[in-house]
Amino acid sequence: MLAQLKGHYVELSMQKFSSHMVERCLTHCPESRPQIVRELISVPHFDILIQDPYANFVIQAALAVTKVQSLFKFISFF
Repeated sequence: MLAQLKGHYVELSMQKFSSHMVERCLTHCPESRPQIVRELISVPHFDILIQDPYANFVIQAALAVTKVQSLFKFISFF
């Protein structure tokens, strides 16, 4: 299932029900975290994700489960 979601995490994060699925992938599938985080931070307009009513919860979940080294990528993005 995770292979089918690859490349669609940003789009899924911005939808009411699929955003919950992306959050679950972040919390319960540690092997897919790097891919999901890369997709989320590679969006040209990351600020739109932060302001989105559903994607902002996905971003919060990503921050909660991401290791310290990867957090620097989030911080340096701003």
